[in-house]
Amino acid sequence: MKLRILHVTTITEWRGGDAQMYQLYGLLEPDPDFEQWILCPADSVLAGKCRDDAARCVTYAKTRLKLLNAVRAIVSTCRRERVDVIHAHDSSALNACLLAMRLLPRCVKLVLSRKRNNPIGGNPLSRRKYANRRIARIVCVSDAVAGVFDGVVDPSRLLTIHDAVDVDAIAALGRHGRAHREFGLAPGTRLVGNLAGHTAQKDLPTFLRTAAEILRLKPGSMPVRFLLVGDGPQRAQLEALAAELGIADAVVFTGHRRDGLELLAELDVLLISSVTEGLPLTVYEAFAAGVPVVATDAGGIREVVHSGRTGFVVPTGDSAGLARHVLEILADDTLAERLRAEAFALVRAGHTPPVFRDRYRAFYRGLAGP
Repeated sequence: MKLRILHVTTITEWRGGDAQMYQLYGLLEPDPDFEQWILCPADSVLAGKCRDDAARCVTYAKTRLKLLNAVRAIVSTCRRERVDVIHAHDSSALNACLLAMRLLPRCVKLVLSRKRNNPIGGNPLSRRKYANRRIARIVCVSDAVAGVFDGVVDPSRLLTIHDAVDVDAIAALGRHGRAHREFGLAPGTRLVGNLAGHTAQKDLPTFLRTAAEILRLKPGSMPVRFLLVGDGPQRAQLEALAAELGIADAVVFTGHRRDGLELLAELDVLLISSVTEGLPLTVYEAFAAGVPVVATDAGGIREVVHSGRTGFVVPTGDSAGLARHVLEILADDTLAERLRAEAFALVRAGHTPPVFRDRYRAFYRGLAGP
């Protein structure tokens, strides 16, 4: 029996969660046991990708009545397409799905993908929302994310499925000096960067303070520059801080880029300074691209960045520790190569699209049981 799945997202930007959802859609499309639809805002990046790829997509207007519009779209799609499983891919999508479930038969099952490890235990409304018995399962991107549900959701309803990346495609990108040419950097300049939205969660002020520390401590013969790939509400604040720290000339704010993976592949070190994370997709991408990772101990990062083996992990906010490990990698080619090799082996073994597909295939088939 074919299982009909409706993926629901309310995000308009292109983020890691939607990237993984769209990858899952593509991986399951050839499987005759599944039929899928995507429901998303009409003005979202995802809607545009669906149009370009002729993916089955339903859109709704994200206006002042966005919640009502989403609920109506969910209910009408489920009734028209006889949907068996609704898969909510963000918290706001879950709100709409829970309301829609009141108008749908109990045979329709609701699952949630949880990407972030923000605490929920102290908020009574959040506890009630996630404990709702209409949520059949919650799929977490890391064990750290699953941990936020301790005492809120029965462990039997939780499942961890780590994200995946196209290792072969990313590894094939290589380094061609495009970042040096575009940003006018001298050959041999070392690049340390971060790909993320400019939000409080990413703690990019710590990235900039780390950059200042690196510039203060590095050998004079080693040119280093920093790339912040992304955009967001803190952009102006971050540019002001870079000027205040006296490093504005050493930091390139690229803004949002569609070629983020190509820029990632040009880095010598990926520097992650987040205070909260599920487990950022960028880590897997860096592993596949052969870029060493230095990161803060946020969320599930430690589950794959094994300090001293596949990268380095320091406490959140520790700019001195971050700077020390970045400089170690930049100064020691043997260390950098060892980190690259172990990280690549890890992502190749457990975080490829076929592994991701098979785990979700088994998960969805399990939902179809009694």
